[in-house]
Amino acid sequence: MKINNFQKTTYNPEEHNISNTLRYIAVFQLKYFSDIIMKQTKEAFNILCECEASIEAILNKEISIKFDKITLKNRVFVSFHAEKIIFSTTGNTNVDCVAILTAATAFLSEATGKAIFLTGYITYGHFYLHEERQIMCGKPYVIANQFAENIKINAIVCDKIIKQNLEEARLFTKDDSLFSQLGKSLIFDWDVPVDGSLIQGGIIKKEMFVIDWPRYSLDIFEAIRSYTVEEFYAPFQHIHGNLETLDHEKRTYIDETLLFLNHCLSKSVSLFNSTI
Repeated sequence: MKINNFQKTTYNPEEHNISNTLRYIAVFQLKYFSDIIMKQTKEAFNILCECEASIEAILNKEISIKFDKITLKNRVFVSFHAEKIIFSTTGNTNVDCVAILTAATAFLSEATGKAIFLTGYITYGHFYLHEERQIMCGKPYVIANQFAENIKINAIVCDKIIKQNLEEARLFTKDDSLFSQLGKSLIFDWDVPVDGSLIQGGIIKKEMFVIDWPRYSLDIFEAIRSYTVEEFYAPFQHIHGNLETLDHEKRTYIDETLLFLNHCLSKSVSLFNSTI
């Protein structure tokens, strides 16, 4: 077999606007989306449309930092890749850090309210970037993608660098309320369920930093209280089937999500009562 020898294109960074730059990235995985496509293709398409509609509305919102109002779409851009939804920032400043945290949290909250299971991971690091063609390549994407696939909870997990950068942003702006609700940071540590290694097998717990998305969006709940698994799962049943017939992995995902949800709502009540 003969293969034509095509000449490779050599890009000069200065001529083609290529840079090695720092960026924030969040990778979301639509959980069990392949199953939905195979069994309910129209429902899968509707899920993508609902995600796109939420993202468009979210990116048109503003955040305030040091008396400046920043429109999220000027700092965050989003792309869809099958069951993956990727948020990236246009820069690496304090504003970009708060912007991607805000946009990502609002998205997961709205998606959950629309009965869409999502897992996200946010990190930060070096990317090669071709701005004209919007091509990005960097290790942070691989890390975020792997965690989004392996984490077994409806939540957003953050690399420790995200928490550090947020704390630096608060110091720099002298504003402890950045990405906080009810007087407390929205990032805290939690024992996150993840797929174990080939040797460990099953699901293991790792202490990681997570975003308290229920406290961020308390208005999506009919009441701020503890929920039973039947109450929580009811909106998802028409997509994923009866609770009793779910396989072990899906049931674990739901149980772990409910444990996290009820913890966050209970903490929100305590924080609210402490402010009265």
